[in-house]
Amino acid sequence: MQEQLLEILKYTLPSFIVLLAVYLIIKQFVKETINRQKIEAFSENQKLLTPLRLQAYERVILFLERITIESLAIRLQKPGMNARQLHMIMVDAVRKEFNHNLSQQFYISEKSWNAVKNSKEQVIRTINLAAASMNPKSKAGDLSKRAMEIYSEIKSMPVESSIVLVKKEGARAFGI
Repeated sequence: MQEQLLEILKYTLPSFIVLLAVYLIIKQFVKETINRQKIEAFSENQKLLTPLRLQAYERVILFLERITIESLAIRLQKPGMNARQLHMIMVDAVRKEFNHNLSQQFYISEKSWNAVKNSKEQVIRTINLAAASMNPKSKAGDLSKRAMEIYSEIKSMPVESSIVLVKKEGARAFGI
């Protein structure tokens, strides 16, 4: 009986060892294949996301440049327009520009996005303050001048600070 058991072990033990070795090799191969596929997928995602992220930084900076008081006044002011009309058009333009760029928050940091939102709010607040301090029938140019005066009194210069922040973040993100 013991001889039979030894005889069985003599054939099954090497088979078991070979089977275990094959299992471990296949397991390692599958693990490496999965890791390689993950790395390839990540690399492919980066190839797709990098241009989108870069474009997001560009669009956010463009948005910030477009909502400066000077830019709004030059772009939106028309001959014969009064202060009330310009006020409404400027505030509406800032909000529309912001809404048009809402999706960019996905690609930039929360800190930068909060700075962008604060800049937008500060510009609207400045325009509203300027409009409240003058006769609605005043000339549109007077509103522009007053808004620029009020904005220049703000020490933090929110739009300019946000542009610097977004540029720095973008430069870090892309190794520029």
